[in-house]
Amino acid sequence: MTTTASPKASPPPSWLGDSVIARGDLNADLLQLPALAADKSKVVRMAIDDYRVRKKRGERLTRSAFAGQFPPYQRSLARELQIVDFELANPDLIDEATSVAAQALSQTPPWPEVGDRLLGFTLLERLGEGGFSRVFLASESALGDRPVVVKISLEGKDQPDAAAEAETLGRLRHENIVPIHSVQKDTLSGFTVVCMPFLGRATLWNILDLVDSFRPRPCTAQVILKAVDIQADEESQRIVPSQMLREGSYVDGVLEMGIHLAQGLAFVHERKIFHRDLKPSNVLVRRDGRPMLLDFNLSFDQRSRSKKQMLGGTLLYMSPEQLEATDSRRHSRTCLLDARADLFSLGVILYELLAGKHPFVDGHALPDDLKEREIRNLLEEKQTAGAPSLRQANCQVDGFLADVVEKCLAKDPGRRFASAAELADSLERCLSPARRLRRWLIRHPGAPWIGTALFLFVMAISTFLFVMRRPYAERQLEDGIHALQAGRYADAVAFLDRSLAGHESVLGRMARGRAYAKLGKFSDAVADFSEADKMETSGHKKACIAYCYSRLMPPLHDLAIGTYRKAIDAGYATPIIHNNLAFSLLKKADDYEAKKYLRWAIERDPRFQMAYANFVLAELTTAKAGLSKRFKVTREGLRALEKAFATGPISGPLHHDAARFFTLAGHLETRWEDLALEHAKKAVEHGVNPTTLLTDANLQSLRAKLAHLTSLRPLTGPAAPMDRVQDPFLSIED
Repeated sequence: MTTTASPKASPPPSWLGDSVIARGDLNADLLQLPALAADKSKVVRMAIDDYRVRKKRGERLTRSAFAGQFPPYQRSLARELQIVDFELANPDLIDEATSVAAQALSQTPPWPEVGDRLLGFTLLERLGEGGFSRVFLASESALGDRPVVVKISLEGKDQPDAAAEAETLGRLRHENIVPIHSVQKDTLSGFTVVCMPFLGRATLWNILDLVDSFRPRPCTAQVILKAVDIQADEESQRIVPSQMLREGSYVDGVLEMGIHLAQGLAFVHERKIFHRDLKPSNVLVRRDGRPMLLDFNLSFDQRSRSKKQMLGGTLLYMSPEQLEATDSRRHSRTCLLDARADLFSLGVILYELLAGKHPFVDGHALPDDLKEREIRNLLEEKQTAGAPSLRQANCQVDGFLADVVEKCLAKDPGRRFASAAELADSLERCLSPARRLRRWLIRHPGAPWIGTALFLFVMAISTFLFVMRRPYAERQLEDGIHALQAGRYADAVAFLDRSLAGHESVLGRMARGRAYAKLGKFSDAVADFSEADKMETSGHKKACIAYCYSRLMPPLHDLAIGTYRKAIDAGYATPIIHNNLAFSLLKKADDYEAKKYLRWAIERDPRFQMAYANFVLAELTTAKAGLSKRFKVTREGLRALEKAFATGPISGPLHHDAARFFTLAGHLETRWEDLALEHAKKAVEHGVNPTTLLTDANLQSLRAKLAHLTSLRPLTGPAAPMDRVQDPFLSIED
């Protein structure tokens, strides 16, 4: 790239070309351009390139000295340089992730660059990169050039599935998880483009970078907001932070962020999804200081039967079981990690924020030429010994909070919190007025008289609040809703029982109905939803009632059909409702009406896999081998089957339906018997019992050819039944 300098201006920054790397004076150039020096992503990227080239050239550099030239970014830069040193010290170590990344970097066509246009996006700035993807700030021309973030990924059999990641995030609508706007695939280049809202540039690394300069730890939570503001664009929307971040202590601010992250993980884990790569750079911090989970590249969806699962992570944030699972010399890489591995990683992050250092190793002090095996051995040794006392590292931390964080860091998963919801509850207890007062007294040991005065003041305020507090039923309702949102459904029922005993309310009935439904008590849920509908009728409540009718054992499909139709008549006509109504119609052998509702659902949501799968079921319900063509499967059914596989996830029951479909599709293509056999094999590999296939009346013509299936070993556990109806319940706020 060539640039002409103005006679009155300073020479152009050498980062525009290769001269910086050739001379090795990157820091001097940055000091000439303060605006550039404030852009962390460019600085860190250029510094890493400079360091790598100079090391290869034979210069004797150390991470700590080099990173020290960039004080605002010293911590995160030192961690990145540790990865560079590891690569340079282990040139012969080619594991699965390294080889896949090398293959990805050699793919054609070349990666898009700043200034390019792709699928309606203009790429403005590169925010980050990895072996499989690049992340850009972009403008979306179709929507007034609004700023967005696009993640551009390569596709390949040994690479993370970008569309699957987007599909996972699309289901995770939570205030502490970065949402997805859209996902597209460029058929010409093969790139998958995931579009997300632009919520700022700051991550937890920026907070760690800033607070690392405080000795001792900072006292107020405003330092968190300052770290975010440093990274904020002038035109970015300013959101009012919480009172805790504006006025609380630094420990209080960290606790609030920890609660948000734990609640986000609880929401994810409830849906059987595990992040598996939680670290500071994968936590975006919004302008108001709210942390948001991102980058589910390595996440595992326990409900998905896809073979394409990447097992990896970041060494310094891995739990002991994850270190073992990713060690190719000791493990077969088939270990499936549960939610407690994510809680360990969150514990490491909380310890770093509170103590200002990693609980097990000092990243700055690690030798430059340390081998991967040596890093693993060191981590395992330190994890076995346990983390140093958090209270000694930060005198502002009280004993209860220290116990909470150190419980997350237990080597034995059984000694950690059982769930992220339980961790969130414990962190919330750390923010009680009494514990906040205790921490204040710890920070001010020389003023006991102030403590006494504050104690008397708190007692007076408590007495006043006791007299003026809200009614008991209202407080029980609030506690019940909090328990419901945290996934503690039995506790929610207990709270809401007490609330409804004192005061009937629509919100209380809906919340308790939801808790009953999550507990599988659909009869009790019907009763509560029905009472709520009597008090304040709506199509949504009728849809919830109908859903519960279809989930009873045995199901009451007649009642479900009538109630779904009432919901639609009341104006609550969504693809989910039409799909659910169609399934109940199928159970009553009314396939003609069912297909009509399924076509409506598919037309309005072309990525609704469940509707496609139910359309295939409608075809199979009435298809009879050997009868007239009226009872044969159709090409419309074939298109629905193709869409069901294309919109994922793939399951054993879906392969079973495909085998039945292709067996009955001989009048369309006689060669499809081979496809039926192939799908039958895949059904067994995905956990379907071979006996189920051998006794299927629709597969009797292939029984002799299916006999070998009994010798196949499934690649997964037993297949769960395919979901045919979707819960229509909105969030409790709605």
